[in-house]
Amino acid sequence: MVVKGGNAMTREDFSFKADSNGYMIFYKGKPIGGAQAQRTAKRRPWQHKVADVKMHTETAKLTIRCLLAGDGYKFMTDAIKAIEGETC
Repeated sequence: MVVKGGNAMTREDFSFKADSNGYMIFYKGKPIGGAQAQRTAKRRPWQHKVADVKMHTETAKLTIRCLLAGDGYKFMTDAIKAIEGETC
């Protein structure tokens, strides 16, 4: 995907942070969006927390792949365009 200014996005432009409660995706170090679990039990077995981290990690990676392919959530692509506008 090419955004405003003709700059092509690369995988290295993206990073993410995931834990058992959700994930956040960053573009060039600035947050562009993510997801968080609405309800989490206060006392969950550690196996459930490990599974949640894995699920959120895979979802973040998939979202980044979609953004690189030119697809993705509009609010994230708008945030990327705003960041690109700042750096141009």
